[in-house]
Parts: sequence; structure tokens; C-alpha cells
Amino acid sequence: MPKKPYKHIALLEYLREHPEGRTTWQISQDTYDCAVHTTVNDLMKYARRNNLPLCVKCEYKGINDNGRRIFLYTLIEDKK
Repeated sequence: MPKKPYKHIALLEYLREHPEGRTTWQISQDTYDCAVHTTVNDLMKYARRNNLPLCVKCEYKGINDNGRRIFLYTLIEDKK
């Protein structure tokens, strides 16, 4: 994935490439982002500021073998 000046823009492009959604771990491994939820929050702030019709759905999927929570992030865009 090419580097972008802002992590939230890179995350937006990444989630557009994966419409089925990605887990926190997958996003972290593919984008080298250690704070995925923070970047998602930054993306949502960016979308609100720029009146972009998008939302990132965060769905709890369970707990892995190490006791960490698994979340699935899915981009929802209203393409008018």
C-alpha cells in the first residue's frame, strides 16, 4: 500500500479496496497502523468536516486465543 500523508486517507482507500470489511489485525498488518480505532475516528471526523456520505461500521466479532477483542470494520458509502 503506498504511503499517504494522512493515515485516515490511506485507511479510506484501503477499506474501499475491501468492501467485505477487515478486522483490526488485518488493517494493522496491511497498513502498519498500530492505532486502528483512532485512525477510524480521524476518518469519521474528516468525513463530517468535508460532508462526505460515508460511515465505518465497527462490529464486535469475539475474542481471539490471546484474549484480545476482534472487531470488523466495514466502509459504508452512500453513492448518490
